[in-house]
Amino acid sequence: MATSLVHYQTPKHHPEATTFFNDILQRSPSNSGALIGLGLILEEQGDYNGAANFLNKALEKDLDNYVVLSEASWCEILQGHYDIGRGQLERCLTLIEGTDPRSLELKAQVLWRIGSAIWDADVDGRSDRSKGFSYFMQALKTNGNFAPAFTSLGIYYEDIAKDSDRASKCYQKAFELSAGEFEAAERLARGFADSREWELVEIVARRAAEADKKRTTPGKAASWPQIALGVVELVSYKRKFLQRCG
Repeated sequence: MATSLVHYQTPKHHPEATTFFNDILQRSPSNSGALIGLGLILEEQGDYNGAANFLNKALEKDLDNYVVLSEASWCEILQGHYDIGRGQLERCLTLIEGTDPRSLELKAQVLWRIGSAIWDADVDGRSDRSKGFSYFMQALKTNGNFAPAFTSLGIYYEDIAKDSDRASKCYQKAFELSAGEFEAAERLARGFADSREWELVEIVARRAAEADKKRTTPGKAASWPQIALGVVELVSYKRKFLQRCG
């Protein structure tokens, strides 16, 4: 039950799941399921150090559990330990041998995370397509519906290649695949706002605000949909006011 509460309507039921997991660990301190569950909850809450500690304890009992290894590695990367996290993810790639949809999705995620580690660790090298960019492309070749890779490619095209049209297409694809791709949605909404397409701004902002799970950049506020909707309302009010006055 605790494990199901981790994933059902995340993070709504995490407090209840945490209570269950702590009770389990009091009875069985090395219970892998409880350690993994608490690690995933802490990761969701942004406590990457605490999450890594629980996940690494679980790995001590099963070193080849590539699902847990992937999450532990990602927590290292989110703490800025890029070399450690990347090394662990590269090992993770060697462990994923399946060709079923779930395995391919995980492999795409690992490739994207390696690319993200390279991207964040080497800001000056972001224009080098053989680095982070190449891993984002590999992720999509592995799973053509992996939304985060489209977001990352969009950022590359917008910030590095200065190709706004291609960037917009990437953001739209990412947002179509997952309304929780907050970075893609925000950049997409900004683009529509710059061209004064306020109805499209409203559509993107409302859908993003209603997304079940939002993937945000660590440390970045997730309040932009409400701000965008407020701007849309102001624009609408101004239009109506000018019509009445005209």
